[in-house]
Amino acid sequence: MILMYHKVFLESPTVWWVDADNFYRQMCELKYKTIVYLDDYDPDNPNHVVITFDGCYKNVLEYAVPILKKFSYPFEVFITSDYLGKDNSFDTGEPPAEFVSFDDLKTLIDSGARVQWHTKSHRNLKDVEDANIIQDELSIPDYLIGLDNKSFRWFAYPNGDWNETIVNEVKKRFAGALSWNQGNDKDIYRLNRITVTNKSSFKKATICVIIASYNYGQFLVEAVESVLRQTRPADEILIVDDCSSDNTAEIGMAYQREYPYIKFHRNEKNLGIVNNFNQAVSMTSSDYICFLGADNRFVSNYIEKTAEVLDSSDDIAIAYTDFALFGQRARLIYENYEDYRKGEIIDNHFYIIRFPEFDLKELKKGNYIHGSSMYKRKAFNDVGGYKAKKNTPEDYNLFLRMAEAGWKAKRIPLPLLEYRQHSKDQANIVLSSYAELNFYKSHYQKLCEEISKLEKGEWSYLQVFLPHESGYSEDKSIRKEYTLSGETVTMEIETETDLNGSLRIDPVALPAYVEIDSIQLYEYDLQTKKEIKTLEYTSSSDFSGLTTSDNIVLLSKDESYRFICLDSDPQIFLGHYDSCGKGKAFKIQIVIRAISVKSKEFLTIIQNQVIELRNSKEKLEHTCIMLDNKVMENENLAIVLNEKDKEITQYKESELEHKKRVEELGSDYNKRIEELESDYNKRIEELESEYKKRIDELSNKLNSIYNSRGYKLLLKYYKAKSWLLRKKK
Repeated sequence: MILMYHKVFLESPTVWWVDADNFYRQMCELKYKTIVYLDDYDPDNPNHVVITFDGCYKNVLEYAVPILKKFSYPFEVFITSDYLGKDNSFDTGEPPAEFVSFDDLKTLIDSGARVQWHTKSHRNLKDVEDANIIQDELSIPDYLIGLDNKSFRWFAYPNGDWNETIVNEVKKRFAGALSWNQGNDKDIYRLNRITVTNKSSFKKATICVIIASYNYGQFLVEAVESVLRQTRPADEILIVDDCSSDNTAEIGMAYQREYPYIKFHRNEKNLGIVNNFNQAVSMTSSDYICFLGADNRFVSNYIEKTAEVLDSSDDIAIAYTDFALFGQRARLIYENYEDYRKGEIIDNHFYIIRFPEFDLKELKKGNYIHGSSMYKRKAFNDVGGYKAKKNTPEDYNLFLRMAEAGWKAKRIPLPLLEYRQHSKDQANIVLSSYAELNFYKSHYQKLCEEISKLEKGEWSYLQVFLPHESGYSEDKSIRKEYTLSGETVTMEIETETDLNGSLRIDPVALPAYVEIDSIQLYEYDLQTKKEIKTLEYTSSSDFSGLTTSDNIVLLSKDESYRFICLDSDPQIFLGHYDSCGKGKAFKIQIVIRAISVKSKEFLTIIQNQVIELRNSKEKLEHTCIMLDNKVMENENLAIVLNEKDKEITQYKESELEHKKRVEELGSDYNKRIEELESDYNKRIEELESEYKKRIDELSNKLNSIYNSRGYKLLLKYYKAKSWLLRKKK
């Protein structure tokens, strides 16, 4: 990754300027990377970063270099020899800035810079084929070459553009070359760079500070201001009020209104420390978390140092510091510490307490990691957050469980937390009340300043740029100014050069209203002056290619473009005229109306817009209510259908069970019939066999009787008896 800066200053009037606070923040965010010179840069190494400056401007030497020296970062500056010791008056639309001088180059080299080449005059070389011009632009004067034997090995293409002839000539003279975004990340002679702005960020993780307050409103301003003054700002600040009965809510809501990244939450009832802390963590999303008691304060580099530790290793989950006791009871608390933990006493006001390096065995014996230590959300989730344990502070319990789970902690041996020891003495209350008073005074002054700006209307015109080359400087575009009078006017801009780029409109004002009704592009012959209307835009529905900077609000594009332009350097880009034709002349007519903030009509427009937004909000709310009702109806219907589905499912299950039972009974019946038939047949066979056997036995017995002498005598007896009876008759 190669970074490209232009100007670093206290303020950022345009996108090419990075203010010193954001530059410092970006350097903090790069601590986990390896910052190298171009000679050592490996495009395939994702940890390598090169810091470059194009220009190079004096404000870089004044504001960027001291910060680079603090971090011991190497850096590269690309210079254009024709502009050494001069200013940027050629760059229309840019605030004035001076380039470094020859003597300044020596200071830059002594500060860790390597000076590289950016051509003699900063001419765009894309269409240049002339060998003499190329030789002139690429040649480095002898008086510069002697500055440093490690400099002038690299080249940066003006505006990032090149052609193959230029690239081949550069290869003969330099070790490598840089573009903007027209190149790639592999070719050493066409390396891309990232254009750095105030909004650029290179952080490894996001950071949240949770300020917990319960009836600490008198101290809350000091706590919040200490977080706002950090050298590396927090991404999220949450002020959580555990149902205080003092002015905590009033102060918290005031900060929430003023700063978009501050949130305020008040619990409806007092949750206690563990539940309050767990809920607060769940309301944030950042990777790193730290709590600050509303009665305590951070030193200005607290976040910078603790986040640097967590960035340095995936295994480290906790970054803790020493702290400084302060307040009327500070000395008493200080004396209770063991001697080896007592640090110096500063101005009889701050009492430094030193803590040991991380050791799990020692941590199990007793706590030495304070509750405002920064920790990783992943570790917090892994161990289940804060948990209540009798006779054990919630923060000690959390950090001990993290350490026992295998996470590491690391100490920063600096007293970066100011730990207030409360006093019952009225003097301490007076000091905190003074901070509260300053808070209310500052808010009053800000309101007065805003009213004054609205009354004065400090800026009152807009600029229109028509480009004939890539860019909007004086030599590449035509500029026309228009006073923000509130009247609809027709602006005409004529050019006898090729059109190339977007029409740019810059309202140079504090809040301003701009309305564009139509844009017409005419072409006419240079010799005959015959006018030919080639294109007409009467409304936004016919128009394409609208882009704006972030500080512009598009109110409408139904019948015309309507904008509200906010803070510094707002820019509107319309359409794109891509090489409309060389050798022809063009005229653009713009029907435009603009109103400055000092006009009462501006306030009326804003009020009307607010009314429209409120009406839209009411319509949306009404629609949401209707949708909610529909959702409820659908939910009720879904419940009924769900019950019916259950009944049908139960019926189907019952039917299946019945069918299964019938099938089982049918199977049992058939089986039983078969068994009975088998038993019956078997019994019949047995009976038949037994009957036959019995018959045989009886037959045998009868035969035996018939053949016996007794039977024969008996038979003779009956025959004789029968004969005697007949005889008697």
